[in-house]
Amino acid sequence: MIALDEKVANYKSTIKELEAQIKWLEACLATEVSNRKKIDEVIDSIETQVTTARDGLVSDLARVSSMEGTTQAAYQLVTRKQSHWDNLKIMFTRFAIANATMSRHPSVKWAQQPDTLYITIELPDAQDVKLTLEPEGKFLFSATAGAEKTPYVVDLDLYDKIDVNESRYSVGSRNIFHLVKKAENKWWSRLIKQEGKAPGFLKVDWDNWGDEQAGI
Repeated sequence: MIALDEKVANYKSTIKELEAQIKWLEACLATEVSNRKKIDEVIDSIETQVTTARDGLVSDLARVSSMEGTTQAAYQLVTRKQSHWDNLKIMFTRFAIANATMSRHPSVKWAQQPDTLYITIELPDAQDVKLTLEPEGKFLFSATAGAEKTPYVVDLDLYDKIDVNESRYSVGSRNIFHLVKKAENKWWSRLIKQEGKAPGFLKVDWDNWGDEQAGI
């Protein structure tokens, strides 16, 4: 039962994050009126799942409180609920980025060292910067720029696994620099899983490249 309070705190924190992202998605409606119906459907879907998850939490906690001497069962119950929240959070992030309608791809430069990726997104005066990294190699970036707050999106499936905890980024006046740590110390043959010709917005950053031959 020691872990229960921590799990409940995580639930509350996740709810706040989801609600904040819903507000961000709603803000897109103001600039993308023509796609209002599609985004509204996404918002309704997310809000329904948030409500269902929140109600499930109340039910689970009621079950836990009625258990006497069944700490392991209670812990497993809460762990399953946390897993559901984690999946919901990832799904919401993808929905939000996918439905930031009329979004554009900024220019992206990349380079690598044996243990590190350098990803630079060329986007002057970026606002509302959001980055989501997943251990399997998912790289999700979104931001707005300009007086009209035009949305920009980068959605990449990186070539291999990464170390999320050791990765970081910084926002400058003209670009956003990402240092992404590889899960294994080895050279990648290209940046993304996709084979063949890379998307046009991806370029090699020769200034930061290591000794191996470049490839995208």
